[in-house]
Amino acid sequence: CAQDFADLRIAVSDNASTDATPDILAAWAARDSRIELHRQRENLGMIGNFAFVRQAADARWFMLAAHDDRWSPNFVSALHDAARREPGCRLCVPQVVKTTIDGAEDLRFAVPASLLAARGLARRMALLRWAQSGWIYGLVEREARLRAQEATERCGHAWGNEFITMLPFLLDGRVAASPAATYYQLQTPLSEARYKPRTLSEQTRLYRDFLREALRLLGESGLPAAQRAALLPSLLRYTGRHAWKLRRIVAERLGLRRA
Repeated sequence: CAQDFADLRIAVSDNASTDATPDILAAWAARDSRIELHRQRENLGMIGNFAFVRQAADARWFMLAAHDDRWSPNFVSALHDAARREPGCRLCVPQVVKTTIDGAEDLRFAVPASLLAARGLARRMALLRWAQSGWIYGLVEREARLRAQEATERCGHAWGNEFITMLPFLLDGRVAASPAATYYQLQTPLSEARYKPRTLSEQTRLYRDFLREALRLLGESGLPAAQRAALLPSLLRYTGRHAWKLRRIVAERLGLRRA
């Protein structure tokens, strides 16, 4: 609500909460007419709830707002300006600052100058190399985001879903960035406790499904065969970083890892 970008609509999906969330939302909606409330009768799960707000939006540009993260006051305006300056842009990403529960800065992932300068195949490689989970909360073309959601649903895993969802944009290459916009991403054990695969079977299934979908997206990218081949090593590294490390799975299978 404190953003310096005025033309903003805020769609909130209360995912069948059992606490004081409805009262808090009603109080905010009474103060700000841009807020539109939706109450789910049953918990849709994380992926389902994200999909709901994407469907509820009707503007060209869309962005997700996680409940426990923060935006710089110029977040929307800086991303919107950068997206308009980049012809054909479908996704505009911010710099990401990871913070601790007490609000202290832990890690800062600035937008690399090499990414901003690169074009063509080099840009796609740079995007795969530097991608951050917080990028999924950047400014995205809504229709392209709806199509990318299909990849998330096919993969079917909450852990690492942001990296499979943004992969079509990274392979497409039409990604802008704004170093002026900052996304403050709170690091808590909640997501890890809820979604991280624990057993070897779960980890293997995640890696398999993620890699299968990543290869499908590369094949459907429309890039020439030579460029797809050149991107394959970067894609395999991307899968290893953001799904599960293959060497860990192999070591576990061979009984080489210590308890």
